Formats: sequence, structure tokens, C-alpha cells
Amino acid sequence: MTVDDYVLSLGENHTPTILNLYVDAAHLEDSPNESLNCQIAATKAAGAILMLTIEPWDGLHTIDSVVTTYLARLCRDINDAGVGVFVRFAHEMNGGWYPWGARPGEYRDTYRAVAAAVKAAAENTAMVWAPNTGMGYPYNGAGKYLPTDTEGSRFKQMDTNRDGVLDRDDDPFAPYYPGDDVVDWIGVSLYSKRNNRESDDEANKAAERGLLNKYINNPGTEYNLYELYAKEKNKPLMIAETASAFYPDFPEGDGEVAIKRQWWRQFWSPETLNEYPLLKVRPPSLPSSQDLSLTMKRQPCGSNSLKLPTPVRSATTPSRAKRRSLMHFSKTRGKRTPSPFSTARRRTYPAGQVDVRAPSQVTTMEMENRTRRRAWRRV
Repeated sequence: MTVDDYVLSLGENHTPTILNLYVDAAHLEDSPNESLNCQIAATKAAGAILMLTIEPWDGLHTIDSVVTTYLARLCRDINDAGVGVFVRFAHEMNGGWYPWGARPGEYRDTYRAVAAAVKAAAENTAMVWAPNTGMGYPYNGAGKYLPTDTEGSRFKQMDTNRDGVLDRDDDPFAPYYPGDDVVDWIGVSLYSKRNNRESDDEANKAAERGLLNKYINNPGTEYNLYELYAKEKNKPLMIAETASAFYPDFPEGDGEVAIKRQWWRQFWSPETLNEYPLLKVRPPSLPSSQDLSLTMKRQPCGSNSLKLPTPVRSATTPSRAKRRSLMHFSKTRGKRTPSPFSTARRRTYPAGQVDVRAPSQVTTMEMENRTRRRAWRRV
């Protein structure tokens, strides 16, 4: 499914507001290029905002002033093209399945450096702080990056109640929060999955999944993401990633469509809208014949409406040492070239208010640009 296919599937009155693009931080020096320009054009044609999910796969220590400058210039150029930008840096940092995860102090400092560069350069770009749901924290067994040295600084920062153990009584959010001045939006990843304590026969039964508010409120703890970070800080909340898992190797239960429909319909229920008025970005409200298991392909650049003549801005320095790639962008070299887009900026929005439409029209879409995902990353 391409962007055009997706827009058509939503119907006349529902268009995507955000297109989510995953970018390996190691390749920011090679951006924009023809492939990325194509995605920018598709976003503009859809009348949407581009969310850049920046993934520092080589570690937070690699995000230096050179990288933040590349990102800031990229955001500026996309804004100049008439497209608003969300920067979701190092998402799900409170989990242990990414190399940037479970590093509270280093994460906060790096996020602030990224935000400072972006805010200085790009007026129509907002920063999104996007942890994983607090349910199940600290997600033991879900990744290899959790600290094991109980005397180390990482462990001590995560052990918020100072009892020498990392468990559900520790705060899943505060150690990673970089500060009100650099966070425009609160984002969260919510994934509906089986309860591993239940039998395999229950894996695909919708009734066993629980309600959406469980994943936001984190019942049984004092760590309610919405209350602490959206409501108390008066910041809009977005569901940055979500899905409902179906397990084909287990009994069919209620079936895949029913499982997924039971999940996404909750985002648009009157109860959800009343309970979370600051929830401004949700998954799409699809026709009843569709489900949420949409796989996005790269937008083809064959049509005149989407193809751009040249890159927005070529890289100005030689390529660094070859790094592992999650995105196969063609590399560009040479002198900086002017943007082929109009230089007129869109309306500049206050922090936390980047062109978000009425809740009934706000939808998100993930564009699949990664070649792998950890099987254990979801908890």
C-alpha cells in the first residue's frame, strides 16, 4: 500500500495528518536525497506532517554536533518545502530492546542537544518525547540493553525508589524526561498483545486484551503518562505507534480482523475522547471492512505529481565509514544546491500545535522503511 492507496482507503472525510518515517541517524548526512524527497513530496501531496523518527542505531554517543546540524538543516529544508515536521528522537528509550534504551542521563542530554539544534533552525518543527507504555516496565527479558551492574549509574538512575531492584514500582518515565522546554508533544507506543500468563487458547481472544486506558493509565502504579505529562504539563498527546497482535500459530479465537478492530475502535470511542481530551493524534478510523494491519510501501516516484527534480540539499562532507543501514537511501555528494521547492514557509505554529486538525480527522500512518525489527522488542 502506498501513500495514495492509504489516503483513498480512508475516504473523502479522513486524510492522514502524519506520515511517520524511520531514519537511521547514521544516514542523516546523506539526506535529503531522491528517495527522501519522494517521501516529502508524498507528504505534501497528502496535506500531512512528516514525522521523522530518528534512530541512533550506533549509540547515543554518536549524536554529536555534526549529526544534530544535519538533522536541523533537514528539518529546515522540509519546512521550506511547505511541510511541517515532528522529530521523534530515540523513541521507546525506557525499554531495553534498542541500543539507545535504558540510558536515562545520556538520553536526556542527547535529546536536549538535538532539540536545541532543531529549534534554532526550523520554525515549523516540533519535538516529540515518545516513551513506551508504562505497562510491564521495566520489561524484563524484552531486550539485551538493560543494566546488570546494580552499582552502576544507569541502574541507580532507573531504580527510582532506591530499593536495589528494577521492577514495576520504579518510575518508567521521569528518569528519561528531558524537560518541559524541549518537549512540544508527548508520544507513546501502545501495543495490544497476549497476556503471557494466560493459556495459548486465549491468545487471540479480544476479551483478554484489556482496554486502551490500561496502557495509558498504568493501573496499580502512580505512573499515569496522561496525567503526569499531558495534563499536568498541558502538552498534547499522540499515539505514535500502535498495533494489535494476532498470533497465527495459536488457536484462531475471535479472528484477526476482530482482534484488530476491537483495538482501534477504542481510540475513537466517546469514552476515550472524554477521558483524554489532550489525545490529539490517534490511529485512523477505518471503514468496518478494513483493519489496522496496513503495510506501507515506499511511495513510487513515477507520477509527475510526486517526482521532484533534484534533492533539496546535497551532503556537504565526504561520507563517514560505512555503517549498518536500515534505510537504503542513494548517497548524494557535491555542493549544496538550492531547494527546488518554494521558499515560502507555512504558517508557524506555537510549540505543541503543529498543524493538527480536529480530533475527528487526525490519523497517523507508518511508512515501512526498516529492513528488520527485533522479535523481542514488544513487551
